[in-house]
Amino acid sequence: MTNLIFIFRGPYVPKYVISSIQLATKNSGLDVTIMSDKFLRKYFSGLNVHFVDIGDFYNPEKFNSAKNNVTLDHNFREGFWLHTLERFFILEQFMDYQSLNRIFHAELDQLLFGIDNLIYHLDRLSHRGVFFPFHSPTKAVASVLYCNELSSLKKITESAVSGLPFPNEMELLVRWTSEFPESSIALPTLYDTLIDSETIKDKRNNQVLSQSEIEGVVDAAEIGLWVGGRDPRNLALNIKPATKFTYPPDRASIPKEVMKTLNFMFYPEQKLLTVQENSHGKSYRLYNLHIQSKIHPWLLDEKNLTSLINNANTDNPFTVPGTRVIQLNYAFRIILSRIRQEGIRYILLKIIEVFKFVYKKYLKK
Repeated sequence: MTNLIFIFRGPYVPKYVISSIQLATKNSGLDVTIMSDKFLRKYFSGLNVHFVDIGDFYNPEKFNSAKNNVTLDHNFREGFWLHTLERFFILEQFMDYQSLNRIFHAELDQLLFGIDNLIYHLDRLSHRGVFFPFHSPTKAVASVLYCNELSSLKKITESAVSGLPFPNEMELLVRWTSEFPESSIALPTLYDTLIDSETIKDKRNNQVLSQSEIEGVVDAAEIGLWVGGRDPRNLALNIKPATKFTYPPDRASIPKEVMKTLNFMFYPEQKLLTVQENSHGKSYRLYNLHIQSKIHPWLLDEKNLTSLINNANTDNPFTVPGTRVIQLNYAFRIILSRIRQEGIRYILLKIIEVFKFVYKKYLKK
């Protein structure tokens, strides 16, 4: 059976990573493999997972050539934009090292439900290449990824090395799709399902699976943001973390009016999550939720997970306990870092900024 593969690289392991793995072992329907560095192995001891030391098989030379093409800040959050790209190089070399004919990988901020059923249907298809969802025709998000052709995965890493610079791996995947449409297969999302399939195919060069082919849909990002909210670290301090986030109209694939009609049902015993769009009346299996807010520690309690999903069926945004503290702690660390870098200049700028806010809100009449 195909394992669920997570990859983590970084100086330390955040709490949500451990909780995400625990939730995956419970609800994904798959055995879990975590690939990480040897010095981090202790964090995963005691978990019901297979640990793979990346150093046993991985040579970063090819990636080191590619990372120079990443135009976003290499130091952002301990190298976040580099790690999201590097996973493709790690997966490629692991497939080669283990002589695997297929792999299934998910980002660690996912909630996964009955993925064994998804892989069963993918294995039965004749398509060969790399499978991942799109947020829109122009934005790929490899929240979940299935590959049954190593040569296709190698094309992605080679494009990263030899092609033009790109901001992040999402942009790279879109470019790669246009270069190798025969190797890129889009996993169906709710967006794909609710819009006429021919309209989608007219906008994309690559192959697009239908929900009937995998008996469900996957979430690139949009549904998880609605259910679980945004990462608190991405919010300004005057914005309280809450669920029911939608992109602005010019960036949203699914309009907010449609989001409000969605109805979710969670069946823990069956590892099953469904979503129904009320105007259509049909219910679809949803294999994952992209939980950018990383509230997985709170979701370890099944009552909380059920409560979060039930809340998504109401009109009320919900603030998950602890997210405001995460937001404040992160802002405090950023401010301290800026003070160390810029000294008194940054402090004066912040004082002026606060004064302008107070004047405009309270003093100006």
